[in-house]
This record gives sequence, C-alpha cells and structure tokens, in this order.
Amino acid sequence: MWLLGFGEARIERAWLAGQWTTAVRDRRIGSPNRTPALDLRPRCYAVLRAPGLERATVFRSSASYENCIGSLEGSSSISQAFPSELEARIYLESAGETEIDVVA
Repeated sequence: MWLLGFGEARIERAWLAGQWTTAVRDRRIGSPNRTPALDLRPRCYAVLRAPGLERATVFRSSASYENCIGSLEGSSSISQAFPSELEARIYLESAGETEIDVVA
C-alpha cells in the first residue's frame, strides 16, 4: 500500500538498475544497460561501492555524493542517481544490500 501513487515504472526501473549493478559488481558484465530516462531531477545518489566507503550509502545532496566518489572518470565506484530516496534504496536493496547509510 505504501507504493500507491508512486509509479510502478519507477520502482521497476530502480529494481532493474540494481540487478544490472549486481552483474557489474560481480564482474559478469563490464557496464550496465542504461535505465530509461526520467523527466525528473535527481535528488538522491545511491553508491554501492566507492573507495573508502564502508557500506552502501544514499547521499541526499550532489555535493556529498561528489565528495565521496570524486571524479567519475577512471573511478571504480558504482552508483546511480534517482529522483527519490525510495528509488535509491530499492536500487541498493536489489543489489543485495541490507545495511544502507544515509548522508545529508
């Protein structure tokens, strides 16, 4: 019931992105398929892996996200931006993460 009105397609998109991320993390593929574009501004950044990061984390600001991962070019980080914290959490949970930090 808590998902009513949220957008089933957005939930599915986040879940599928997490599945692709799992394949990248496990080195079964080199890079994930692109998720369908949304006409919504990203507000949360889900980071599955980044140097120095102890566990999967949702960043609520682009500044804190960028401080964590630095430059994307040449980075070993795995992350995805989403319009909501719920989608970011679904992404990480789909990738098998059960302990997720949230940073403002």
